[in-house]
Amino acid sequence: MTHDRAHDPPSHTAAPGHPTGTLAIVVIYVRRRMAGDVPLRLPLSGPRHAMNIDFYEKIWMWTAGAIVVLFLTFVAASTFGQGIHPPSHVETIDPTKVFQDPRFARVGTPTELADGTIEVQVAALMFAFVPNEIRVPPARRIRFRMTSADVTHGFIVAGTNANTMIVPGYISQFTTTFDRPGDYLVMCHEFCGNGHHAMHGRIIVDPAATVVKADVAAHEGGH
Repeated sequence: MTHDRAHDPPSHTAAPGHPTGTLAIVVIYVRRRMAGDVPLRLPLSGPRHAMNIDFYEKIWMWTAGAIVVLFLTFVAASTFGQGIHPPSHVETIDPTKVFQDPRFARVGTPTELADGTIEVQVAALMFAFVPNEIRVPPARRIRFRMTSADVTHGFIVAGTNANTMIVPGYISQFTTTFDRPGDYLVMCHEFCGNGHHAMHGRIIVDPAATVVKADVAAHEGGH
């Protein structure tokens, strides 16, 4: 019986080393397009139908989607759950005159402001915090105002979400509350030199902590 090859179904077997599938279509299109033989549109292999995605491609798609969702979840949790956010308080200072600046005239003296907030002023320098030990009462709003006299430092209170950078020329500020009395370790988490590992301090949360009224502190500062 004579076999008419004109009616054979098209073969999908490619010669060794030749691209196959979608890649082959793209390669053929590019070659013909460069030769000016085809209009500016991709050819379709057969009738229009829904895209068929390979099982392994689906795995990669779902994995990429899960990574994006996980990333957004972590961002949302850190932003809203832990209160971590970029600083919005922008205030400048001359780093060479930190201890002469009236805004840091009460370094080491927790001061109660008119609204009941306790302000704590801290200066950072290689390789110590001034003051090295801070005593504040529990369950009160504590506003930390900090700056650096030399290089960039960090300020993190272990076991809490109190965490900021201390950049020379700028004043960092944040407000937090210590609900439980105790001894909290303060560390510098920005590398600041050879003595970085020894730069730490303490915050002692004590109901008997002494706090000075703002008007009294201002009067004493004037003398």
